[in-house]
Parts: sequence; structure tokens; C-alpha cells
Amino acid sequence: MTVPPWQFQRAYTPPLMKRLVQITCAVTLASVLFNLQRYLAISPDGYFWQPITSLFLLPAPELTFGFMLDFAFCMLVFWLFGSIVLERIGKKQFLIVYFLTGLLSGVAAATVMHKFQLLALTTSFLPMILSQTVLWAMIDPNQQILLFFVLPLRAKWVLTVALFGTIFLSFVQQDIINFSAYLVALLFSYIWGLAILGLKSPFEWMQGLDRLINKMRIGIVRFWQWDVAGRSRKKDEAFIDATLDKISKEGEGSLSFFTRLRLKWIALKKRIL
Repeated sequence: MTVPPWQFQRAYTPPLMKRLVQITCAVTLASVLFNLQRYLAISPDGYFWQPITSLFLLPAPELTFGFMLDFAFCMLVFWLFGSIVLERIGKKQFLIVYFLTGLLSGVAAATVMHKFQLLALTTSFLPMILSQTVLWAMIDPNQQILLFFVLPLRAKWVLTVALFGTIFLSFVQQDIINFSAYLVALLFSYIWGLAILGLKSPFEWMQGLDRLINKMRIGIVRFWQWDVAGRSRKKDEAFIDATLDKISKEGEGSLSFFTRLRLKWIALKKRIL
């Protein structure tokens, strides 16, 4: 999949992306106009829903022209990169990455805020955009766009610019709240793209790390299938044999409520797995 360097628009936008853009615009504007940011963004108040609700807003002290420009640019990047990622990995995987990135980066920011007693308003929206940029660059590192409509850059260098503007600057500015959120989003999206989505790192010098993570993934899968799941299957089979033996001797009416419940659970596991 290649985006021509002169093309910064899309002929088709997936319906899911339209809904996410609309919800984000509505929640952001409502949170600023009605002073709801302390309840929806990640804040020292620490409401449990904030890591998810902060996915749909960009905090601002007031509705200014500068803020509207920043928000419009963020939405443009999310719409462009997110649409490509959505089309490539599908709705289910996109939503998993979307919400898990928001949850994990939000929890990381809230944990740092609580640990160091810092007063701030932050969001999972920007870390989520970083995660979409990572996956977009992993899908095709050599696709090109015009950065700021002037500078043609390949995806892997766009990702480099994004990492410099988020993680590196947060580190230099000692903004440990956003640094932790961006870092978690980067690591999660990279590992998920590599291990679950079957993508590759955008940089050739990272191929060794790719192989290492894949070996670890294969080892974990094998351990789960042959050790953890294997033991569970043996216990389930022994339980079923004992239950069938009891039914043959005492009848089905002799089964307790918990025995019937466990049989249903075993049947459900077999359908799922």
C-alpha cells in the first residue's frame, strides 16, 4: 500500500473512522466549553473512567484559535494514518489497539501523576495517535507523504519525527507524565504489531529485535499450549470422565449445580479455543 507523495487526502473514509472523529470533536468541544476536562481528561482527581474518556479529547484551558489549529492538525493525522491502519488490520484489531493504547497510556500517566503528586491535565488521545503512526509506518515503511504539504518523507522518517516530537522532547523537558504515556503507547503498538499483526519494524537495524520478540512469542505460545492449556485439558477430561461415570451409576439428576456449571464452562472453552 503506497500513498503518492503529492496525495494528502483520501477518497474513502471508513465509517468507524468517521464516528471516532465525530465523537472526538464533540467531546473535545463540550469539555472545553462546559469545563468538563477535570472529569474526562486524566487529572489528579483520578476517576477510574478517565483513561478511556481522555481518548476522545485534547485538553485546553480555553477555546482559542491556536488550540483549534492544534486540534485540527491532530485530527488530520489521526484520520489519515488511522484510516490506513483500519483498512489494513481490520475493525476488530483496530479497536483493540485503539482502546488498549488509551487504557495503558492513561494508566501510566495517572500512575506517574499520583506517584509524584503532580498536578496536570493530560490525555490518551495523543499517545493513541503515536501508536497509529507506529503501525502505519510498520505497514509500509517506504510509503511517502508530503509533510506539512511541502517536504516529501517516507513513513519511517515520519515516525522518527513523531518520536522526536513526543518521547524525546518530553524527556528533555522532564515531562515525565507525557513521557511515560508516549513510551507505553510506543512499546505496546510496536510489540502488538510485531507479535499479533505480523508486521515488521520500519528500520532494518531493528530486524534483530524483531527476531528476538518473535522467538519470545513462539516460546510463550508453546508454553501456554503445551503446559498451561495442556494441564487444564487433562483436568477437564478427567472431570468429564468422572461425571459421565457418575451419571451412568446414579443418573443425571445426581449432578450438583456446580458440576453442571463447570460442564457448561468446559463446553464454552472448547467452542472458543
